[in-house]
Amino acid sequence: MYCKYYWNKLDYEKSIEWGDKGLLLLKQSEADITVDIEHTLYLAKRDSRNKERIKEALDFFLRGYSLYDIINDNIQEELPSYFYGNIGRCLYLSNDFNNALICYQKTFTLVYKEEISNRYINRGYIAYWLGQLLNKMGDYKNAYFFYSICIFYWKRYSPHRISRVEDELVILLRETPEATELKKIDIDIIEGLCKSYCSNTISS
Repeated sequence: MYCKYYWNKLDYEKSIEWGDKGLLLLKQSEADITVDIEHTLYLAKRDSRNKERIKEALDFFLRGYSLYDIINDNIQEELPSYFYGNIGRCLYLSNDFNNALICYQKTFTLVYKEEISNRYINRGYIAYWLGQLLNKMGDYKNAYFFYSICIFYWKRYSPHRISRVEDELVILLRETPEATELKKIDIDIIEGLCKSYCSNTISS
């Protein structure tokens, strides 16, 4: 509980501290309920921005798969979207932007096929991550589209998250010559463009 609490509060050091304690206690008790704690612990390690911890998190999220295969093979639709998303986030935080983009595109494609309870929040997350990544790569037009999709979903399903996205979008629009025209595009069209961007790039 504390591990997840501090991760949500963006206090990754305390999240890792409590995750390590909790995992040790569970292993000592031989209880078979370690997966959720492990997952949150490695989320905190991923987001800590510490190079060694990010590597640990990447190894955990790969779950025995080859990174080369994950990047180069077709989407495995039996895997959950967050599988590719967590790997992509580790790569992004390691400044491996091109491979992170591939993983993010696979995640975006899969998240629209899932019928889970938090699918709309997850659509917001991967759209936000794509917006951030494309912004860093200088693709401001597509970054705008993905930021817009994130705001669209989070305004309805997770409004407390959108302030940081809106702040980044304001800065991005200053760098985008066609900002006025982009703002005129309907959100349904934007969503279609985002889906097409991900599916076309994966298949090319």
